[in-house]
Amino acid sequence: MTTIARPSAPQTAHPGRATAPPRRVERIPGRWERVGRRIVTDPVMMAALIVLTVIVVCAIFRDHLMPYDPEATDLSRVLQGPSGDHLLGTDNLGRDTLSRLIDSSRLAMLASLEAAGIALLIGVPVGLVIGYVGGWLDNIVMRIVDGFTALPGLIVAIAVIAALGPGITNAMLALGLIFSTTFIRVTRGEVVSARRHVYVEAAQVGGAGTARILVRHVLPNIVGPLIVQLSLTLASALLAEAALSFIGLGAQPPEASWGVMVSEGGHLLARQPFLVIPPGVAIGLTVLCLNIVADGVLAGLRDEPRPRRLRRQNRGTAPAAVPASVVAPAPAVDPDILLDVRDLEVMVARPDGDLPLLDGVSLTVRRGETLGLVGESGSGKTMAALATMGLLPPSVHVIGGSVRLGGTELLGLSNKGWNEIRGNRMAMIFQEPSTALDPAFTVGDQITEVLRVHTGASRADARTRALYLLERVGIRDPQRRFDSYPHELSGGMAQRVMIALAISCDPELLIADEATTALDVTLKVQIADLLRDLQEEFGMGIIFVTHELGMVADLADTVAVMYAGQVVEMQPVADLMRSPRHPYTAALLESSSQGRPRGERLGTIPGTVPSPGSRPDGCRFAPRCTRSTASCTTALPPLEQGSDGAIRCVRPLNVEVRS
Repeated sequence: MTTIARPSAPQTAHPGRATAPPRRVERIPGRWERVGRRIVTDPVMMAALIVLTVIVVCAIFRDHLMPYDPEATDLSRVLQGPSGDHLLGTDNLGRDTLSRLIDSSRLAMLASLEAAGIALLIGVPVGLVIGYVGGWLDNIVMRIVDGFTALPGLIVAIAVIAALGPGITNAMLALGLIFSTTFIRVTRGEVVSARRHVYVEAAQVGGAGTARILVRHVLPNIVGPLIVQLSLTLASALLAEAALSFIGLGAQPPEASWGVMVSEGGHLLARQPFLVIPPGVAIGLTVLCLNIVADGVLAGLRDEPRPRRLRRQNRGTAPAAVPASVVAPAPAVDPDILLDVRDLEVMVARPDGDLPLLDGVSLTVRRGETLGLVGESGSGKTMAALATMGLLPPSVHVIGGSVRLGGTELLGLSNKGWNEIRGNRMAMIFQEPSTALDPAFTVGDQITEVLRVHTGASRADARTRALYLLERVGIRDPQRRFDSYPHELSGGMAQRVMIALAISCDPELLIADEATTALDVTLKVQIADLLRDLQEEFGMGIIFVTHELGMVADLADTVAVMYAGQVVEMQPVADLMRSPRHPYTAALLESSSQGRPRGERLGTIPGTVPSPGSRPDGCRFAPRCTRSTASCTTALPPLEQGSDGAIRCVRPLNVEVRS
C-alpha cells in the first residue's frame, strides 16, 4: 500500500496559556518611505528642496516680497550695481532687479507647469493605452513619436509658434506637445514591464476591466518614474521658455521673465555686466535643483528595502477572441461536471514559425472535488491553468478545443464576458503572493475592489465581508491587516490574503497554481487544511497545480499527470499512488521523497522535458523511458479512456510499485 508521509505541524499555543512577551520584529518600509528617508538623509537633496520651496514661495507671495513695483521706472537710477537701496541693482530703466526677479518667478513656475502639464495629460494616457494594448496601435503611435523625436525640439516649437503667433501661452503649448513624446515613451515602457507582473493577472482574475486595471493597478505602480520624468520636464521647460523668451518668441516685454531679463542684460553687457547674473543664476539654480530632486527620487525608488525595527503589538490581458471554428463541439452536459476541458490546443507565435505548447489536453473537474495537476517544470501545467482562466500571454493563442465551466463555453468570450466570469465564478491563487498582490494598495482595498465590482456591495458592506474573509482564512487581527500593504506581510500571511481574495465572491472553481511551493513545511500543511475546509464550506471544485506529490496525495481526489504539453495519465489519487500505469508517473513517484525513510536513495529520471521546438515525433517520454521500444518512437500514442482513468502509452505498467 502506498503511503505518502504528511509533515506534522507544530502545536499551537492554547488560548488559555500565557503568551510570550512582545518582541521586536522587522518591518520593510514602502517605496515612498524609502524616498522620504533618502530626502532627510541626503543634505544635497534637502538643500535642493529648500531652494525650490523658496522659489515657489516667491512665486505665490510675490506681491508681499517685492521691495518695489517691478514696472516702476526711475531714470535717475539706471544701471546701478547692488546697493543698500537696490540689493541686485537696477536695469536700463531704473527698475529694481530684485523685484523683477521675484516677479518673474511666477511666470517661470506657471510656464513650466503649463508645458509639463500638457505633456503629462497627453503622454500618460496615450502611453498607458498603447503599452497595455500593444499591436498595430502601438506600432503606429510609436512611429509618429519617433518622427517627432528625430526633430530638434526648439525647431518644432518655433514652427508651432510661427503658426500660432508669439506669446508665452503658445510657446508653452508648443513645448507641451514636444515633451509629450517623452512621456509617451516612458509610460509605454513602464506599462509594458508592469503588465507582465502577476498582480495585473490577479486583477484580471478578479474580473477588473481594462480601464480599471490601467487606472487602479498599473498607473499607481509606475508613478515613481513618471514623477522623475515630470521633474526633468519642468527643468527642460524652464530652459526652453527662457530660450524662447530670449529670442522674443516667449514672454513679451514689459512682461517680466527670466529669459527676457537675460536678453535685456545681454544687450547692455558692455555697460553693466551684472544684469545677466541674477536671472542666469536663478535659471541655472532652479534647473539644477529640479535635476537633483529627480535623481534623489529615482535613487530612493531603487534603494534596497531595509528593515525598520518596530514593536509587535499583542493583537492578465484578456486573449483575443477564439474563432468559433476552433471551438470543439459541446459534449452532453453532465450536471456533476464543473469544468470540462476537451482537446485544448495552445500555440505560441514566433518569427521562425508557430510552436505548439499544449496538444489535445483534456481535463475534468467535478463539483466539490480536487484535481491534482502534476509534472516536471515545462510540462505545461501552468499553461493549461492560464488557458483555462483566459490569461495567456499576448503571443500565445488557443487554436482549438473547448473549455466549459458548467454550461458556459469560455473560449471565444469577449473581454466583458471574461470579466464577468473571472473573480466571480472562477478564481486563481498564484505561486508568489508577494508579486500577485498589488504593492500600491492595502489588503483591504484589493479585497473590497473585487467585492464591489462583482456584487455591487457598498463600501461598508464590502469592508465587513473582507474582514470576515481575513478572519476565515486564519489571519489574526484582521482589522490591522486590512490596512496593511503587501510588503508588510509574511509569505504565509500573504498567501492567506490571496486565498481570501480568491474566495471573496464564492467561486465555483478555484485554480491554485503552485500555491504551497514557496512555503515551508508548516505553512504547507496549514494552507492545505485551509483549502480543504474552504472546499467543504463553499462546495467549489479545485485544480491544484504542483510538482509536490505529497500535497497531491493529501488534497486531490483525481490526479492528471502532464508531460511535454500532454496529459499522459489520469487516475483517482489512491489508484495512481498505489499503481501508476504510465512509466513517467512511476518515475515521478520513485524520485519523490514523500513517504520514504530518511537516507533511502531516490530514483532519478535521465534527461529533461523537451522544449516545444524539440519534441520527438512519437511518445514524448520515449527518449527518457527505460521501457521504450521502436514502436514508441514511430507514432504519438493516443489518450485512451478507460473506466478507471486515462493513459497515453504503448506499453503501460500493470504492476503496483512502492507497496
